Parts: sequence; structure tokens; C-alpha cells
Amino acid sequence: MGYNRFDELAKVLADSSISRRETIRRLGAGLVGAALASVGIASDAYGSIPCKHDGQKCKANAECCNGNCDPSKKTCAASSCPTGTLSCGGTCVNTATDIHNCGTCGTTCTTGQSCVAGACVGTFGSCPTGTVNCGGTCVNTAIDIHNCGTCGTTCATGQSCVAGACVFICPTGTVNCGGTCVNTAADIRNCGACGTICATGQSCVQGVCAA
Repeated sequence: MGYNRFDELAKVLADSSISRRETIRRLGAGLVGAALASVGIASDAYGSIPCKHDGQKCKANAECCNGNCDPSKKTCAASSCPTGTLSCGGTCVNTATDIHNCGTCGTTCTTGQSCVAGACVGTFGSCPTGTVNCGGTCVNTAIDIHNCGTCGTTCATGQSCVAGACVFICPTGTVNCGGTCVNTAADIRNCGACGTICATGQSCVQGVCAA
């Protein structure tokens, strides 16, 4: 038993305000702590919260006295990583900026995101010029039919995204009238222009209603 434990026990025995039962409990805890220390397991002054020394098997950092459980060897060991980095799978990484270990080991940011101060974020700065981060993916909202103009704006079937607006693109020689491509040169309901209807018995010839 080391000097510190003798000193602690001396304080306990000298403290008349502590009951006989508490004195016995603390004395027993001190002896248990000494026994644990003899096999390489440390404890606090009262024999509780045991921790393991370097070289002993571990599963988590909290089990080790030095707070570091080497994940590759599953043993307590002093961290060999530089200040500001952490061992993840045996590799020293900066969890404040590493997109594959963001904040904690194994936390991977989605496509297009960056790791900033240990958190995955999607910002304009993380995407190439002319694109925007929409749900973790960099897209061009000027032409993307699923993110037309703004993230999440989806164009209807048959529409295209042109300059950030959903529009129908009609074949050459036709015009978009209310979502339908028509030939205004011959359509009696859109003769010459959308909405121009020829009278009964008339035809649309070269965009003009004629009898």
C-alpha cells in the first residue's frame, strides 16, 4: 500500500466526525484499491471507479486511466498522435476537418459536404462555382429539373429547366400553348397565336382564320 493510501486512512481515522461503519467501509475500500493496484488496475481514493493501465485490454477510452484505448490493438496506451488529432483505426486524423471522421471516428459526411469544427455542413463554398448544395449534392439550379431555380423545385413531366424556370420545350414549328405544343399556323384553337379560335366552318391557314 502506497504513502497516499496510508495518508488517506490516517485522515479517516483521525476524523472523529465519521462513524465507525463509514471508517470500516473506507478502510476496506483502501485495501481493495491496493489489491487492484497490485495487478495493474488503478482506482480513486475510495477504491471506486477502477481504470486500466497501459498495455491492458480495453474496449473504450473511459476504461483507461490515460483516457486512450488504442482501437487497433484494443489496449490502453498513451496516444502517439500529434496534438489536435485522434487515432481512428490506427490513423491520426483531425476530427474537426476530416470528412470521413467528422467529430468522431467513423462519421462520414455526405457528398458535397465539408467537415467544419467537427460537424458536417453543406455551404455554397463547398460546391464548385455555378452550383448549389441541395441535400448534400452540388447541382446547377439553372438547368436541374429536380432543383429548378431553388432546391427541391421539380419540373413537371415534359418540362425542362431553362435559366432556373420550368418550361415546355416544343419541337421546331410548334409553340407552347397552355402546356401543349401546337402549330399556330394550322390550329383552329390557336390560330396565329395561343388562344385565337377560328369561327365554326373556318380553317386556320398560315396562322389566319379563313372560310
